[in-house]
Amino acid sequence: MNFRILKKARVFISLIFFLLITFVFIDFTNALAGNMIRGLLYFQFVPSLLSFLGLATVTASGFILVGALSLLFGRLYCSFLCPLGTLQDIIIWFRRRFGKKKAHKKQKAFSILRYGILIIAVVFLLVGLITPLLFLDPYSNYGRIIANILRPLFLLLNNLGALTLESMDIYTLYRVEPGVTQWFSILFSISLFILILWLSIKYARLFCNTLCPVGALLSLISRVSLFKIRLDKTLCTSCGKCAAVCKAGCIDVRAREVNFDRCVG
Repeated sequence: MNFRILKKARVFISLIFFLLITFVFIDFTNALAGNMIRGLLYFQFVPSLLSFLGLATVTASGFILVGALSLLFGRLYCSFLCPLGTLQDIIIWFRRRFGKKKAHKKQKAFSILRYGILIIAVVFLLVGLITPLLFLDPYSNYGRIIANILRPLFLLLNNLGALTLESMDIYTLYRVEPGVTQWFSILFSISLFILILWLSIKYARLFCNTLCPVGALLSLISRVSLFKIRLDKTLCTSCGKCAAVCKAGCIDVRAREVNFDRCVG
């Protein structure tokens, strides 16, 4: 099997989802059709789960499909469907491209922390505290980052462009009011982005394997996945090349094993 082709396909699909979801959160013209937006939400674990609990329809069962795919192939959601995961991949790519070359190392599991956060998220869900749950959801947090940091810049550029064109009696663009400022949400988004930026630069995908409840849940499912990445112990020389490029830090070179529940494929 040509793994280079698989990687290119993963990157292509993840970028498509990433760009479309980003556009949803910065768009003020409602350019995307409602069916397309619902299609994007279908594959987002927590929004799909909440929608299913409210509607109990097949069209809101995307989280079941994500779980089934995880049973087969592991954490595919974390690999190319989660926009927050793709954001970390982009930061890691820029660090490798323009920063100091740095080999990844096997990371600690931090099991108590990540499963503790998962338990908190489940408790929030069971008692109906949806807003606190959404502050743990990776999709909602990515949307919060885009809506509170990137969208205001997008609106500013639009309004500057509209003013410039109006001075020339061209009215292709129109000015848009930014709306009410939610300072807590803005401060939370900035703090979260700084945290993700720092963790991605220093520890790659540690956020996914430590602070994300969806990643923690899918890691439990991935333990019994049918198809897993493994090291051939009869051929492995423990050279460490695979571990040096593993973003999840889940390869134990000495034991010649892959901790697949933390692997993001």
